[in-house]
Amino acid sequence: MAYKADILLGKIAKTHGHEGEVILRLENTFKNNIPELDWVFLLIEGKPVPFLLSDYEYSGAGILIAKFEGYNSSDVIKEFTGCEVFLETDRYKKYSVENISGLQGFRFYDKKNKITGTVKEIIENPGQLLLNIITEKNNSILIPFHPDLIISLDEANKTIRMDIPDGLAEIN
Repeated sequence: MAYKADILLGKIAKTHGHEGEVILRLENTFKNNIPELDWVFLLIEGKPVPFLLSDYEYSGAGILIAKFEGYNSSDVIKEFTGCEVFLETDRYKKYSVENISGLQGFRFYDKKNKITGTVKEIIENPGQLLLNIITEKNNSILIPFHPDLIISLDEANKTIRMDIPDGLAEIN
C-alpha cells in the first residue's frame, strides 16, 4: 500500500528514558499546534513506514516526547534516531464541491516549481473541478483538481503542490 505521508511533523532527535520513548523536534508549524496523533510515518530508507503511537506528550519548546506501540526499550528505538516523522494527509478529501472555495487564494506550485501562482477561482465543469491559477507572469492556467494529482495541501501556510501532467501549461 502506498502512503501519502507528506506532512513533515519533525525529526527524532534522541531516545528519552529507558522505556522506548523518543524526543521528537517538531517543525515550526506544529510547535504550538499539535494535531491529534495516532499513526505517524517514519522515513526509513526513503520509504514511509507506519508506526502507531501509544503515548505522546508535548513538553514545550517544540519538543514532543513520543512512544511507539510495541517498542519498550531504548536499545531498540535508538535505531530511529535521525528519522524524519511524517503525517499522512488526506486533507484534500474534505475539499468537495461544497467547500472547495476554501482553496481560493492558496499559493500553487507544481512538482518541479516550473509553474507557481495563486488560485484565483474554482471552476465547476461537468464531471470535473478546475483550479484557475494566475501565474507569476500573470497568465491564467486551468489545472484539473483531482486527489491523485495532489502532492501536498498545507492549510496553515495556504499552499497546494500538485503533480500536473507535462505539457498542461502549454495547452492553456
